[in-house]
Amino acid sequence: MVDKEYQPTQDQKDQKDQKDQAISFFEIIVPEAEHYPCGWDNAKITLDSKFIESPFALTAGLPSGSNKYWLIDEDEKAANSDEDDYDELALDTQLRSEIIKELENILGIELALVWEPDY
Repeated sequence: MVDKEYQPTQDQKDQKDQKDQAISFFEIIVPEAEHYPCGWDNAKITLDSKFIESPFALTAGLPSGSNKYWLIDEDEKAANSDEDDYDELALDTQLRSEIIKELENILGIELALVWEPDY
């Protein structure tokens, strides 16, 4: 996930605290992955021969997740989902809107979810 328009509004310590809190939440959303969930400063991603750059991104390789946080089964409500029942996520699986909003509130920015295929 990368921020769409990063506009620092706080001092660096507060930004570090925000990033740490976002990473901790992201680790809950992605309980297992080949490349463990982490924060990435000065991120550069290649997507369809285009470069996306962001001062900060949350990243994980081949992530797993549950329907509590991800839209895996749109017929099942998040409240009825077991966060311990998780599977590898299909490419382009979307986060539930309330989860994106929670991350945006933590970081104070608007986020975009970007999948980078591993060819």
